[in-house]
Amino acid sequence: MADAEYLQKVEAQIKEMPSMENCRTSLADINRIFKPTFAVVSSPETGLNGMPVMTVAESIPKELKEGIKWTNLVDFAGSTSGEICKQAVEHADGKGDFGHSAGPPSATDIKNSFWCLYWRGKVGGGLTSSLINMSPTQKENNWGSEQLGAHAPYFVTEGTYRMVVIVTIDGGPITQVEKSLIPTIMKNVIGDLNRRKYSWVLGVRLVWTHFKTIEDMVQSLEGVRTLTVDYDFQGEFHYEDDQYKPVVYKHVDADAQASPVANPSMLTKSGSEILEEARVGAAVNMQGLMMALVACDRDAVEFIIKKAPDFLKINLDEQDGNGLKPLHAASCVACANDVNASMCRALLQLRAEINAVCAAGRHGDGTHDLGIEGDVTPIKIAVAHKRADAVAALLEYKADIGMIEDDACSIQNFLELKDIPPELHYKEYWLNKMRGIVDTVALLRSAKGL
Repeated sequence: MADAEYLQKVEAQIKEMPSMENCRTSLADINRIFKPTFAVVSSPETGLNGMPVMTVAESIPKELKEGIKWTNLVDFAGSTSGEICKQAVEHADGKGDFGHSAGPPSATDIKNSFWCLYWRGKVGGGLTSSLINMSPTQKENNWGSEQLGAHAPYFVTEGTYRMVVIVTIDGGPITQVEKSLIPTIMKNVIGDLNRRKYSWVLGVRLVWTHFKTIEDMVQSLEGVRTLTVDYDFQGEFHYEDDQYKPVVYKHVDADAQASPVANPSMLTKSGSEILEEARVGAAVNMQGLMMALVACDRDAVEFIIKKAPDFLKINLDEQDGNGLKPLHAASCVACANDVNASMCRALLQLRAEINAVCAAGRHGDGTHDLGIEGDVTPIKIAVAHKRADAVAALLEYKADIGMIEDDACSIQNFLELKDIPPELHYKEYWLNKMRGIVDTVALLRSAKGL
């Protein structure tokens, strides 16, 4: 048989083979076969349809079935990194991030911004840390047939391996620049591991899946096969599987004639329930506000209240018996360097009620868990806890001191030396406490005209 005729026969056989264009897989397939760690590294805050994308992504871990590994490396507007980048820019030249030209920033402006550099470091570090700290996975005996049957990435691996599946969701200009940088980040992660002499680096597998919307991603978690190999990235992508396919997968619209089989869901509830809960729920929660107040983190407190102004009127934790509103809590938590005053002013500027009465936590004898009698207002709590800076801030905003008795304006009524426990004779603690008492009494006496 002549070579030309032989080649024609081979070509005819190849044309009868299924096309990858009609092969679909899902995150559920990939999880079932490989048991990887999934890492969401880029997404918009909100989708074009109003869906709170980041809120959904952050809610996924608690909705996953047992044993599934998931991490979130996404950054967001209002995170602490924004302030860090702002400081770096001001130190560099006093100008803003994302370039200095008028109008929206270009892709080059975004790529070279401090924000983008910070994000790249966060994602690269998170992926590297995930690979270093994960336990190696042993391949199953039927691994090859499972990979082929699910149209998943195909790896011929001897022994153990470590896999991270990177997940991105399309968004606006910044998110699109982040997406374009994923191949480089993957290359750099492998490069850094190679430079540290890790003996297991040959078993590292990175796969990238990108989706148009958060709804598409949730469907894939449910086992709907809408992921296919993305050859568009083949020219710039640095990694292929052992079938010479790029290890990057894109979402395509569901096709009844292409791989219609759906896998068991990775989720404990339906995707539609998760999406609806995120749509109607807040992007922040009361637990986060409580922690921000305890940590004396004014910036976080402001961020949360601006997202959910109604939190100003809600008791933080009635189950514990205290039921303090945010301003009450800010008036008494143990902060240093006038942070109490700063948090109180921030909450008052956001329209917290200066004389709000806290009734939750009251016992039958009229006292509170805080050891205060009667109605509890923010300034009454601040006085009881000797937070002089908070007292000063509340007085600036005309807090009502009518419920504070005149005998509270006496240093002796706050503290008697015989009451100091012998085991707590640390002079730094008590000197600081005494300063708070003296300053609080002076403020009250001045306010009452005594």
